[in-house]
Order: sequence, then C-alpha cells, then structure tokens
Amino acid sequence: MSALPWQGASDKLLANPLDPTSVVSVAQLAFGFEVAQGFVGLERRIPGIRVGKTEGMMFFGVKTEQSVVDAAVIQNLLYQTKTDLLIEVGTYCGGSAFIYSKIMRAYNPNATVVTIDITNPEKGWCYQNDAVRKPAWKSLVAAGRIVSLIGSVDSNNKKGLNVRQRLQDLVQNAASVMVIDDADHLKPTTVSRFHQISKHVTVGNYYILQDTRLDYDCAYAQLTRKRNWQYCGDILDRGGAGMAAEELKHAKGFTQDRSVEYWRITQHPGGYLKRVSSATV
Repeated sequence: MSALPWQGASDKLLANPLDPTSVVSVAQLAFGFEVAQGFVGLERRIPGIRVGKTEGMMFFGVKTEQSVVDAAVIQNLLYQTKTDLLIEVGTYCGGSAFIYSKIMRAYNPNATVVTIDITNPEKGWCYQNDAVRKPAWKSLVAAGRIVSLIGSVDSNNKKGLNVRQRLQDLVQNAASVMVIDDADHLKPTTVSRFHQISKHVTVGNYYILQDTRLDYDCAYAQLTRKRNWQYCGDILDRGGAGMAAEELKHAKGFTQDRSVEYWRITQHPGGYLKRVSSATV
C-alpha cells in the first residue's frame, strides 16, 4: 500500500481516558472518515452507508460531491485571498462549482467560476439533486457567474486550444485567481494540467490538487475487494494525484502548504500548493 498521506499520520491520542489501551492514530481517524464518505468501494464497511447518499455535503439542497472538511478549508481560502476567478478542472455534475460560486458571490457579486470538463455536464447522466439540474445553476450560468467550458486543458485539439484561449482572456480581468484540479486524479495528466494552467494562479493564491488520498484509498480498495476495479487499478499502475503532489511541491514559484490542513483529516493531503512568487514553472 502507498504511504500514509495524512499529516502526523502516526500521532496517537487517547479515545477513552478510563481505558489506557484505547489509543487511535490520526491515520485511523482520517481513514474512518474515508469509510464514512462511502467512496472508492468502501461503502460496505459500515452498515447503512450507501454511495450517492454520503459522497459529499449537501449545500442549498444540492449534492456537492465535496468533503465537508475540505469545503470549509477552501471557502476560507477563497475569502482570505478574495479570489474573483476560480478555475475548476473537472465539473462532474456541477456541485463544487455551485457551492464555490455561491460563497464567492457573498464577498464579490461579480466573482466568476470557470468549470471545465471533457463532456457537457448538462447533457450527462446527472441526477435530480445534482447542481446542473437545478434552476439556480441555470441562473448562475445565465448571469455569467459560472462559465462552463467543454474540452481538455492539456489537449492540443481544437476544443483544448479554445479552452486555453478562453482562460487566457478571462484571467486578464481577474485580480486573484485560484485553480482546483478535480479531474481524473491520474499523475501523468494531473502534472500535465499543472504545467498548462498553473501560470494563471496569482501570488498568494492556490493550485489545489484534489483527492490526493486516492493513492492510499485505492490500494486499500484493491486489496479488500473481490474483483478488480479498473479506476483504482489505473491509479495504482500510473500513479495518482498524491504522487503528482509529491512531484509538484517542488515546482518553481510554488510551495506545498500543509498549514491549511489544520484538522489533519482531509481528502487532499499535500494537495494545497501555494503560489509564493511569480517565477514560472
């Protein structure tokens, strides 16, 4: 299995002061949170946990697919940096774009979320509780506060080139830019995307690699499931976002900021990369 990714993973605490043997580690607490989330095939570990019911917090009646812990961290970073342009790679069903747009508009009514995917989320299989099916999503898109782009930021085909040009145009009018990569979580493509669009992150803001914990989770899932799961197999064979974070923490102009992992429990351990200078990657 891959190395424990959480900060202070081996640190211990006493769960019951009346029982000196009731010691749990940070890693055990963090992984218990993963199991409760019901992701990567782990839903069967806790009776009653079902995928679709536990994959992320609900926000204004919308399924976000975001961890409540990390959503709280990111909303605070958005406010502290006064991000007026958030670039998200990996729209899925729009939950994260929706939640962050609502938060950003609370401090800047003109703040914009640009969300990018290789498929059109509004024409996909998303369900009734997903953001793209809600009138509020359509209102934010109509107002230009959510901009949905179709294509791959690291592709040189027509769609990819168009996406990169749109980003270049949008960042011209932005004072504070954050990037969140919540796409396929594979190391090669995660690193490729970073080299394409990290230049847009402004000094003091963040390039966030999400789901860096999947390197560990997938090792666990593959070892405990009775059949192979292709997605996790790909992450273990090619490396995941966790391995990408280990490489990119040395990227010129960026530093890995683990101080924002103040609860230790996070789905993006080591994934918060802060821009500290304008040096190019």
